[in-house]
Amino acid sequence: MAAANYKQRTIDEFRAKGGRGLPPWGDNILLMTSTGARSGERITNPVVMRKIGDDYVVVASKGGAPTNPNWYHNVRANPEVEVEVGGPDGIEPEPERCPTGRSTSGCTS
Repeated sequence: MAAANYKQRTIDEFRAKGGRGLPPWGDNILLMTSTGARSGERITNPVVMRKIGDDYVVVASKGGAPTNPNWYHNVRANPEVEVEVGGPDGIEPEPERCPTGRSTSGCTS
């Protein structure tokens, strides 16, 4: 299956299930919409995350590849992102701003 099809299927399943119980990640996934660095278009990506306290922590990893995922470059260029997370009442929008440098602090509201 092409990556774009898999990504869209994951986005559709996330929204259909209210962001909960998506195999193989369970409830540890969010949708992050950023602005393309070159295109200027809004691009949504499913991202594996971990919630620590009130923060959502994501890692810009491409499955161990030596390069960063495409969304990482978009966030570096345009750090304002929209985040959708699964909650007890369905999907909750979370406007976020991500730091542009290497940081362990995650995004801040």
